[in-house]
Amino acid sequence: MKEEEKVGPSKEEVKMQDEIVKEKIEFYFNSKEKVHIKKINKDFLNGVLYGKLTDSIYLFKDEKFGNMKLFVKEIFDIEEYKEKAI
Repeated sequence: MKEEEKVGPSKEEVKMQDEIVKEKIEFYFNSKEKVHIKKINKDFLNGVLYGKLTDSIYLFKDEKFGNMKLFVKEIFDIEEYKEKAI
């Protein structure tokens, strides 16, 4: 029999990535820095986390779409926003 190939990340890898994302969200929420958020559905947002409703729901002000609720489970990655170089 052929050994099955690994299809995706293990449960442990996913859990570790979730913890890293949560830690980064908390850091950027506390610093009030402008951020670039990559969502799981491939969309992205640029703005500031300005409020916290629960440990898994934040208030976010996007520069294009305005105020919205942002669920932690929607976020693939978050990083400091960088202006485009001209």
